[in-house]
Amino acid sequence: MTCICADDVGSALGKLHHLTIQHSIFKLAGQVTGMILKPAKCLIIVSCVELTDELHFAISNWLRAHIPEWAGFKIVPCGKYLGIWLGRNGALKTFEEPLLKYSERCSEIMGSSAPALPSILRYNERAVPVLSYIAQMVAHPDPARLKAIEQHGVHRMLHLPPKSASCRSAPDACFRGALRLCFAMLARNFCNSGN
Repeated sequence: MTCICADDVGSALGKLHHLTIQHSIFKLAGQVTGMILKPAKCLIIVSCVELTDELHFAISNWLRAHIPEWAGFKIVPCGKYLGIWLGRNGALKTFEEPLLKYSERCSEIMGSSAPALPSILRYNERAVPVLSYIAQMVAHPDPARLKAIEQHGVHRMLHLPPKSASCRSAPDACFRGALRLCFAMLARNFCNSGN
């Protein structure tokens, strides 16, 4: 399976040998268009097993023997493709930066010292949408943790003591909800992809 978006190409391959097929395609494309891969920017993401030093060495040797032009590819356990981390623990890594940005936005709202209603509106406009892009591609691997992060953010934003209100006590009409948005975006993308 191969996904191409502008000049970003990603493929999921079942066997290392399948790289020779990819190589022939890229070689032909390079001859026709003049565009070639830059090995320093290319990754081989090993996701089916743990990437040990021995496995890394074996893949490097295989590349040098079968596709010397690609011997400079980085061999990694996970890597970023179109903003999404693929590979081992990719879902957790994918959410790290957006959740940090979400927390920063909650802190900004808290720092404004605005009343509750403007704070809630600002939260719905500025904090929750931070997760929308990745949420349409990847489900958060720990929804309970995401809900706890959201509850902490809402408490900070509204200047409430920690854990003073349960997750269920926030009125549904006021908060869009990060967890609900993540599930909705993933479902929307799934329905629109024709699967």
